[in-house]
Amino acid sequence: MERDVADVLLEGVTSADRINLYWFLRPVRNDLTVELARFTLGDFVRNPRHCIPEVNVCDAVWQYLPYLLWKFRLSAKPLVRHFGPTQTWKKWQWDSWKIYLNMDDTPLEAIDQEIWRRCRRPPVFQYGPYQGVVFLGATLSFIQVPLPTAGYLIHMPLSSRA
Repeated sequence: MERDVADVLLEGVTSADRINLYWFLRPVRNDLTVELARFTLGDFVRNPRHCIPEVNVCDAVWQYLPYLLWKFRLSAKPLVRHFGPTQTWKKWQWDSWKIYLNMDDTPLEAIDQEIWRRCRRPPVFQYGPYQGVVFLGATLSFIQVPLPTAGYLIHMPLSSRA
């Protein structure tokens, strides 16, 4: 069974569904709106464009997410031990995460090697314009539906009565 990079890197710390997206990203992106407070990190991992509709901001956060998760993993263990579960943290407790993040000067290359040693590297996907429904070959048992927001192609079975 494959797991998300968030699940692997947060293992033993907390669940991605218990981390508020706004407070988690606040130390690195001060241009985010408070509306993000209604989402969790798990929501963002499952559907990034739903949480952050601005493409350039969403892509930048998505690209930097494994590094943030790694740094959070290192700093959150003592913070969780001291403050309790992340879903109960207040602003000043999240500011402690910001202090830990700013103190860490580990080079991104070292973090990158450590992350992808533990996790399977995701495939590189180039977002293109929406192309509509694409029929595959001569068999009409499946249609291929592009999902540009998630970046995946899924197969939808067609009924045999069609």
